[in-house]
Amino acid sequence: MKKSNIMPTLVLSCICLVVALLLSAVNLVTGPKIKQNQEAAANATLIEVLPNGKNFTQIEINESYPDVITAAYKADGGFVFRAEVTGYSSGLVILCGIDSDGKIAGVKHIASFETYGMEAELNGAYLGQSLDSLELILATGATANSKTSAAYYNAVKASLQAFAIEGGAEVDTRTPEQILNDNCNAALATENLAFTKWFKTEMIKGVDTVYKADNDAGYVFVIGETFIGIKDDGSVATKDTDAEKAATAKTAFTVITSAPAPTKVDIPEGFKRITEILLTESGNYIITAKGAGYGINGDWHASGEYIQVSVAIDATGKILDTATVYQNETANIGGEALKNPDFTEKFEGKTESDYSSVAGITGATLTCGGYKEAIKNAFMVYENLTGGSTDE
Repeated sequence: MKKSNIMPTLVLSCICLVVALLLSAVNLVTGPKIKQNQEAAANATLIEVLPNGKNFTQIEINESYPDVITAAYKADGGFVFRAEVTGYSSGLVILCGIDSDGKIAGVKHIASFETYGMEAELNGAYLGQSLDSLELILATGATANSKTSAAYYNAVKASLQAFAIEGGAEVDTRTPEQILNDNCNAALATENLAFTKWFKTEMIKGVDTVYKADNDAGYVFVIGETFIGIKDDGSVATKDTDAEKAATAKTAFTVITSAPAPTKVDIPEGFKRITEILLTESGNYIITAKGAGYGINGDWHASGEYIQVSVAIDATGKILDTATVYQNETANIGGEALKNPDFTEKFEGKTESDYSSVAGITGATLTCGGYKEAIKNAFMVYENLTGGSTDE
């Protein structure tokens, strides 16, 4: 019995050994060929974005490169950079070829988990653009804040920055958000604080924008290109600043911090789309109203919920500021449009007669319409409170 069991085992072992030897032999013959084919395929992709490139060699990534650059290739005729960015989803990988003159020779995505396939439409875009002339290109139907279009743009920009760094240039690789935050921290003599734009409830003369430190450390006032920080005790934190601008900032700080909290006003009967009314001591109204955006009017993933917008209107009937209080619009489309200052900030200074002239964001028509409807509802109750029409 034992002998009969041993024989099949020996036979099986011999078969396995022979198969292993044959596989090893095949691998010795085909392995280099497979590697050669893989390299050829990789080079073919590189040539797609750098058609005149020859003799591609992968180079070490410089630590001064933008963080999104994950690989770099040098060739006779230019460079190819691989960038991994986040659009609607993470994992959007772009290859960008740049010729010896620093101009885009080709771009193509090689990996993506995007929702709407907008990245494919952007393949081949940006040809001939350089770091100095780079402009955002939008995919069809994308908003100005479309995450796919913005991510693709960021990949191209990072590649151009890496090319400039390879040429010995000093390049600021920070994002606009990082630059703004760094400027605010520098003005307030702080580090790593977050800032949010102050919702304007009072008219501030001579100041373009105000940012508030999240931990109540103070405010930063932007006057032209100058950032002036005022600490919570009223002292100027920014060194060597213009005396006149510093005085303007201090006056604005006093206006903001000395104003008493607004009082709550009862909502007049019949105004069902008004959720809150506040009145400042100076006579400005802060009205939170609802508008029917995509969540109500949309036919795909509609949430059934209204957009809620706070509208600050001064005593003369001009809009001081608007801000989204609540929204459940389509993520990264309507939701992004409501964060876009090119839309929301355009209402400042408008009145009931001309606020509707503000252009919406392409691809988010229903959302922008809902935002405007909320402003319309705010003006209706404003008229009622100040002696105007009672019609909703």
